[in-house]
Amino acid sequence: MFLRRGLLFFVAIFVVVLLGAASWWVQVRVKTRIQVRTGKTLSSVLAATNQGFHTWVGEQQSAALVWAGTPEVRRLTGELLLFQNAPDSLKNSPAQAVLRAWYEPIAKVRGYRGFFVIAPGNINLASSRDTNIGENSLLAEQEEFLLKILLGRTALSHPQPSEVPLQDSKGNFVAGLPTMFVGAPIKNERGDVIAALAFRVDPLVDFAEIFKRGRIASTGEAYAFDEKGRLLSESRFDPQLSSVGIIPPGVSSIFNVEIRDPGVNLIAGEKGATPKKSRPLTWMAKHAVTGKAGVGLEPYRDYRGVPVVGAWLWDGDHGIGIAVEEDASGAYSILYLAQKIIVVSTGVLMFLFVGLVGMFSKFLTVYSDAEKRQATERILRESELRFRSLFESAMDAFITIDEQGRIGLFNSAAEQMFGYAGSEVIGKNVNMLMPSPYYEEHDGYLQNYFRTGEKRSIGLIRAVEGLRKNGEKFPMELSIGENFIEGKRYFSGLIRDITERHEIDRMKSEFISVVSHEIRTPLTSLRGSLGLLQGGVAGDMKPEGMQLLDIAVNNSERLIRLINDILDLEKIESGTMELRMARVSVRKLVT
Repeated sequence: MFLRRGLLFFVAIFVVVLLGAASWWVQVRVKTRIQVRTGKTLSSVLAATNQGFHTWVGEQQSAALVWAGTPEVRRLTGELLLFQNAPDSLKNSPAQAVLRAWYEPIAKVRGYRGFFVIAPGNINLASSRDTNIGENSLLAEQEEFLLKILLGRTALSHPQPSEVPLQDSKGNFVAGLPTMFVGAPIKNERGDVIAALAFRVDPLVDFAEIFKRGRIASTGEAYAFDEKGRLLSESRFDPQLSSVGIIPPGVSSIFNVEIRDPGVNLIAGEKGATPKKSRPLTWMAKHAVTGKAGVGLEPYRDYRGVPVVGAWLWDGDHGIGIAVEEDASGAYSILYLAQKIIVVSTGVLMFLFVGLVGMFSKFLTVYSDAEKRQATERILRESELRFRSLFESAMDAFITIDEQGRIGLFNSAAEQMFGYAGSEVIGKNVNMLMPSPYYEEHDGYLQNYFRTGEKRSIGLIRAVEGLRKNGEKFPMELSIGENFIEGKRYFSGLIRDITERHEIDRMKSEFISVVSHEIRTPLTSLRGSLGLLQGGVAGDMKPEGMQLLDIAVNNSERLIRLINDILDLEKIESGTMELRMARVSVRKLVT
């Protein structure tokens, strides 16, 4: 008796360890695959966002360079340089009035919110306002910006608080609103830089929109930050940041939030956050400011303390970092569901096996028939209670059926999902939870499986439709398992409602359709027309006109490439991108 009980105990431990090891191995494989897919998505969105940023910067700098190179600006700047040490003379100079009149139509077309002409000594020679003429330029705080221009290059400043009240989206003039500048050198006839021309740009318009387009699903965002970790674009989570006291209500997150780790999840209400002055840069930002690009697939805390995954890069030419992040709960929702399925399935098997081993062990120690029956009943009740506790606490719907398709178990999550009470469905055919054609085909599928052994759904995660009690159809993910208990075959189904995911996929498809048909087609026609003008179909053009035409052609081609990149990303994600392998000469590629 003792030897048999010892052998039984050894077998039980071996099987439990084996089940645990198998569960761990499967989870590692699933996690690896999902992380690889997530990393590709994050990297693709990061590349598209970075391309959009560089396209916008190039267009802004090209426009500034054209305006700074006009003979009228060069002449008027030369006149103003004669009075650079006399603020009153600068304000009253006829050249000042002419420059402002010249600027007005440009501002309406380009959406500029002001302009400056800045002398090499950082003195404002001209401006759209009298208050700062003859004063030191606000842009002197960004020395690298002015230095680039005075060395003959175009430049784009970081967003910064405005030195004067600006009009907000409601029409009110508010102090400290975000502003940024694009500038180009003004050269004399010999090609020497005599001043800098800078236009005030609203970062809440085009600059912010670039990063809004990089927002993934409902919890992802793309943003820019500087070497100190200050946020340079608008956060997607301003309401959350306001609710936990990171920013005051109604204040923009631009340069009012730093990409620093609070140590706890502030959004979840966790206590014990690190004081703001002592918070380190987030794990992502700490790597980015050193100039390193990367992808973080193990969750780390963002500036809200929320676990996220992300991809990032550092743009040394413009001194900013660009990051794309998504809440780990959203990026790994499928992973967490798969882990639940694996853990629940393993747990059920372990409980059943341990229960059977315990029941058999008890049976060996009982000698009378009455004692054997009592012990068996007690073990079964305990096993059932353990199973019921696990079964009813599952977050996803769990249903079992027998070989005739009759429902045996129907947990609380299933009741909430389908709208039926357990007493209404137990003992009835499971096809009552299916719309057509699944309703008519289900029994035939069971019979075909019993006859041929062909598995169409068992062991897989499939997207199908369910039918609620009120007649409403809904999309769901279904994972079916098969097991035998006391020689009888049972099927178990783990179900998850994916209505929200389908809606997100539909919105994404509509966006791709609009980009493909409503934007790319007219843009291609526009590029063709510009090409005809370049070819001289409308006759010869003046050099200034040809220069503007070249800018238009280059930027239209950039937009076409950007749209094609977006469509390529969709093909990659959907698995329809066709790749062809071919031998090529390395010498030809590099020469």
